[in-house]
Amino acid sequence: MLCRVGSIRPRVAATACIAAVALVAGGGARAATGGNQEKLRLTQAGQASARAAVVHEADLNSNWVGGISQPPPDPHAHVPCAGELRWSPKESDIVVTGAAQAHYSISRVVELASFAQSVRTPGMAIRGWQRWATGMFVPCLRAAIAAPGVPVTSVGRMSFPAVGSFRAAYRAIAGGRAQGPYQFVQDWILIAQECVRLHLIVTTYRVYEAVVSKLERQLATVLAARAAAACVGSA
Repeated sequence: MLCRVGSIRPRVAATACIAAVALVAGGGARAATGGNQEKLRLTQAGQASARAAVVHEADLNSNWVGGISQPPPDPHAHVPCAGELRWSPKESDIVVTGAAQAHYSISRVVELASFAQSVRTPGMAIRGWQRWATGMFVPCLRAAIAAPGVPVTSVGRMSFPAVGSFRAAYRAIAGGRAQGPYQFVQDWILIAQECVRLHLIVTTYRVYEAVVSKLERQLATVLAARAAAACVGSA
């Protein structure tokens, strides 16, 4: 059992604000367009590897609701921010063999989105995220998160433990006055491990930031381990 975020008593808060930014996690990811899309070569083994690398109900406690999406998602749609600011890193040399996503939440506390792609080689998984984890990713996220009446205070790269063969993490802070009850954070965590590239998007109020950050680190370790095992098993 992971960190018990659900044991926190939620404050009465502006749920609409956190929901607005959570839309970026749930449906705001945009696909690369035209000839820049990944090549799709979906296989049963690839789909199993991707499914292993998203968050499962058993990874969380009973306070969470949600699950793995059925049917599987559009394999292209996991890519964050493509098209924003006319910036879309190269994807056309990456071969996708599977895709999965899952969404979970604790009402008025936290929203969690988990996405995974299985790709043909470990090099593709690393190269795919390296192209996103550049200076352009910050203004891209800022543009994607911005919503009417929800000011974005800051967006930047944050430190994150060494997980997988590549990782990068970003945090956006938005909404309300500094340190106030309506201010929230959204974290984007990009990880490559063996044949999988995965990412987590977690949105919560700043009052829960410390305990949710602990959960993110635990989940990242679990997902990277499952991805490694699944990729070896499908080789």
